[in-house]
Amino acid sequence: MAMLATLVLATGVTEVKARWLVPVLIILPLAMAAYMERLSPRGRDAQLLVIAAGAVIAVLLAPATWYFQINGTSGLSRMIRVDYPALYRQLTADGPVKTAISDGAWVGNLRLVDEKLVALDQEVPNFDRLVQEPAVLVWLDRDDPRPVILEQLKKAGYGPDGQPRQIMVPLLPSTDKPARPGAYIRLKKTAAEKATAPDEGVSKGTEGGQEPD
Repeated sequence: MAMLATLVLATGVTEVKARWLVPVLIILPLAMAAYMERLSPRGRDAQLLVIAAGAVIAVLLAPATWYFQINGTSGLSRMIRVDYPALYRQLTADGPVKTAISDGAWVGNLRLVDEKLVALDQEVPNFDRLVQEPAVLVWLDRDDPRPVILEQLKKAGYGPDGQPRQIMVPLLPSTDKPARPGAYIRLKKTAAEKATAPDEGVSKGTEGGQEPD
């Protein structure tokens, strides 16, 4: 935790990602085990106690974790329960789509429907060079997209093309609700970006880039 506190104070970040805790969760048990080893024989008894307690807790928590991953905790299903083929059909109802953009990594699941689709969120490196037209911005459970993704699109030289279209995204069976609200909007290059864009266009700039899974 001291490492995370130092990182926050040094960089000024305002949000701590859950994955930042992974190194701590890996190193901390190893450090505890090494320290207990030095306290033998009492240390070894403590080792066995900690290991046994951890195993019991993991076994007890596993069913609850699986349940929440499948059914969610707020009445709205988790992303695993979204009917992605149905969502893809909604996004392409007005024409083909080469890039789907959202403010979360869940958008990458659309590639299970169309493996050639470019799926991006604000954390993908080289965001501006990976966007291929036609592109859409899609979001769920909100009236408007999050400012963070709008700012990323602005930096990449893209803006809304028309008004958002409200949709109801179907959920897979065995959920407490049949659908969840969402919206999408097609994107276009902004005038300022067109004036400074290279002749070859954005699509050529994506060659050699990596698409998220």
